[in-house]
Amino acid sequence: KPVIASVNGFAVGGGNVLQVVCDLTIAKESAIFRQVGPMVGSFDAGYGTWYLEDLVGKKRAKDIWYRNPKITAREAMEMGLINKVVPDDQLAAATREYALEVAERGAF
Repeated sequence: KPVIASVNGFAVGGGNVLQVVCDLTIAKESAIFRQVGPMVGSFDAGYGTWYLEDLVGKKRAKDIWYRNPKITAREAMEMGLINKVVPDDQLAAATREYALEVAERGAF
């Protein structure tokens, strides 16, 4: 079954890794994405950085991991980190519509 992340604010550290490993991600315009592991002496013990590289490319993934920039929802979509950005007040409805559209395509 496909898993859709709906980002309603900050996807930082483990939250960003969680949305990275989801099949699809929709976010509100004001959402912020960031990796902070190196800032706090932590590392990715799972597949998060590997999946991140698959989504945005090796050089960009390294930049995200080493420099820890704050990434807006629009920037995240442009780089392939997420699939869709919607106005803040439409996130819940847009996520439901997105999920129903996926569900109409049949069982997985």
